[in-house]
Amino acid sequence: MHGHSQQAGHKLPEEQPDSITVTVGSGSGNITVTPSNGCGTGTARTLAVTPTALATQPSAVSGATGPCIGASVIYSVTNVAGMTYNWTLPSGWIKTAGGTTNSITVTVGSTSGTISVTATNSCNTSSAQTLSVSPLARTSTTKYHYRKHICMPGNFAKL
Repeated sequence: MHGHSQQAGHKLPEEQPDSITVTVGSGSGNITVTPSNGCGTGTARTLAVTPTALATQPSAVSGATGPCIGASVIYSVTNVAGMTYNWTLPSGWIKTAGGTTNSITVTVGSTSGTISVTATNSCNTSSAQTLSVSPLARTSTTKYHYRKHICMPGNFAKL
């Protein structure tokens, strides 16, 4: 039995369950239960309900796909109210700001890989949105031109 007690030898009839299953719609409302038996009707109990939308996959990740090693770069997705975001970075990359927001700032490491982000709310965690990244090395004597970026010691230029 769920949510109540009964005397020994007593049993709820099969056709009168003590729980229900409902299909949730998009609007708020109330669920009201009124107990009754052969002796009469009890006090109705009401529960106000407000559905929460499921977390969906974040939008495409924006940010540089070929940043310079050591550069500070911002990555972001479109913010959705009520969501927190979990970011995963390639090995050696460091998140310096953003926490669980839709936008983070990172210091680029030397490892290529994938930046991944999921959205979470009180109902679930979404599937991940990803962005492949390949950092560019900085050297003291060579300028690198790759995907319209130049990496030089101490600076970063976007063409």
